[in-house]
Amino acid sequence: MKNNLYVLLVFFNTICFSQERDTLATIDTTKIIKLKEVKITSNLNKAGVYQLLIPKKILENETLEKTIKRVSFITIDNNKNLYFKGKKINNFIFNDKPITVEEFNKLNIDEVKNIYIVSNNFNQATGELESVIKIVQKKNIQNNIKGSLDFSQGFFQQFNYYGISLNNKFNKISSRLQISNIHNKTDNYSYQNINSNIIDINQFRKLSQPFFSLQNVYDINDKSSIYIKNRFSVINDETNSIFSNLNNLQYQYLIKNYNVNLRYDRKMVNNFIMKLSFDYINLNNSINSKLENNTIELNSKQNFNEYTFSPMLLKKGAKFELLNSFVFTNRNYKFINTSNNNYIKQNLFTYYLSYSLKINEKNSFLIGNRYQLENNNFVNKTNYFILPNITYLTKIDSIIDVEFNFRRKLQRPSINSISNSNYFDINGNEIINQEFLNPQIDNQLSIDLYREFKKFNVNINFNYTFSKDYISTIYYFNNQTLTNKAINLNDFNEKSLKTSLSIPIYTESRLNINYAISRITFNHNNNEINDYINHFDMSFSGSIFKKYLFSLNSFYIDKFYEYNAFYNAKPDFSFSISKNYLQDKLNLNLEFRNILNQESNRIIDFKENSNFYFQKIENQSRLLLLSFTYNFGKDFKMTKKNIQNTNNDIKLK
Repeated sequence: MKNNLYVLLVFFNTICFSQERDTLATIDTTKIIKLKEVKITSNLNKAGVYQLLIPKKILENETLEKTIKRVSFITIDNNKNLYFKGKKINNFIFNDKPITVEEFNKLNIDEVKNIYIVSNNFNQATGELESVIKIVQKKNIQNNIKGSLDFSQGFFQQFNYYGISLNNKFNKISSRLQISNIHNKTDNYSYQNINSNIIDINQFRKLSQPFFSLQNVYDINDKSSIYIKNRFSVINDETNSIFSNLNNLQYQYLIKNYNVNLRYDRKMVNNFIMKLSFDYINLNNSINSKLENNTIELNSKQNFNEYTFSPMLLKKGAKFELLNSFVFTNRNYKFINTSNNNYIKQNLFTYYLSYSLKINEKNSFLIGNRYQLENNNFVNKTNYFILPNITYLTKIDSIIDVEFNFRRKLQRPSINSISNSNYFDINGNEIINQEFLNPQIDNQLSIDLYREFKKFNVNINFNYTFSKDYISTIYYFNNQTLTNKAINLNDFNEKSLKTSLSIPIYTESRLNINYAISRITFNHNNNEINDYINHFDMSFSGSIFKKYLFSLNSFYIDKFYEYNAFYNAKPDFSFSISKNYLQDKLNLNLEFRNILNQESNRIIDFKENSNFYFQKIENQSRLLLLSFTYNFGKDFKMTKKNIQNTNNDIKLK
């Protein structure tokens, strides 16, 4: 028989990929499935498992990064972030070790044994739950040196990417090296109307992003290994703003980020697995702003250090899994040349215990709880947080799968929200004050209904979220000028209905669509705000003319809502097509991002009593990108890099 690949999808909790035969029998062995297209079939041998059957011919000249796009309910936004049923994939794990999205895209499918999507994965480095993709490598990978050279040239805006990737395996030592850099220049425009005072702003932005990563894994024996990884990156963002009625504003944001990750894994007797983790993060930020032809110049410096140590003990049985972990985190924030809050120290203690069980062939559940303690130099008492998570999945009459989920999570304010940096905003106003923010607590209850039809799959999700100390941005007028700051709202409620469709259009291609409508309610100082938000994303991926691979993506949210103002957005599309040459060693990829040039455009409309503010932002987002990847080394097939769209608006909290 011909060899083929199939992917086991653990729906809602786990999706996995592994190798099997060309013809696969279902559980009752009464029906034989001939693989002619990418197909998902139910299999409840584990908690909520679904199989994705893939004929081998679809994988010819195709990487794992391209195959994953045709998994049901997988969509991609304009920045190449992956989403599963509308939920963003937060991280990538390779052999239980964290990797970047660029490293994920470089993986050779021939060395992959299994791949999983886990929606409630416990992160030892943060003590948080997140959605991740897990990859397990084959054990029989031979000694070799392989790698790739990358170059990309952008049109419609100046965009250049170049990098090198090297992988080396020698007996028990495996190494991965990545070096890359991005240069980007754009011209942007902003129109403002503040109480009939019209201001036009032309912005010239220059961005540089060098990146370095070195990973080494030493397999002590078949049961234990040591892992160390160093990462260093720099973001140098320079902007020159020319106002119609003010002096020119020059702004520079310099971010230096250094990470070290250490891991020790050991398999013990009676199916116990021990994992020890140590992580160190250092951020050095410099924010400089000044008005041209003016003596006023503001310089703010931020330094952030975090140390995390975490032991974990995992017990696996035939029908259950028990996880027990402790995480200690020490964080130190230092802000130089700022008005107040110039030093923040936090200690976090997290204990996590979870238990998953397969009850029978139709029912399974997972229950866990994180108990977290926090103390810092701004709060005189220790804060206690109890963060449970419960998942129950059942199959009703072999027709529909139902999943019940409850999860409580914390979202801590970003360093930008609490930094108290002194800087000028886009109107030339000096911003210096920022109150201390409490972490945001989200309580999420959801019900998922999954149904597989003959020609398509559908998933319907009902979600209710209630948040305490919701982190948002408040706008207000100060001496006839607009300013803003981050605040904690009393509460936040969101009720949403989401529909996800997965449709095979023709052999070797799939259309995935998500649509959601949400009703949100804010409450602050007895002032209640209600509104509706629409969300739509779509991905269509597959092969064309047999030798070309294509992908069409769209990601759209009509509003990004703050407390008393919102950003009105517009939909956009991105398209890519690629082909291999020189026996798959050379890959040419043509990508047209943000075809309508609307992905980064925003409209802000705000009113306060008799004052009003309107702003229209037009950022250059359209980009035609021509990319070359040359692969060298033994058994190294075509790969594709991932470059972040540097013009994307990011909502800072």
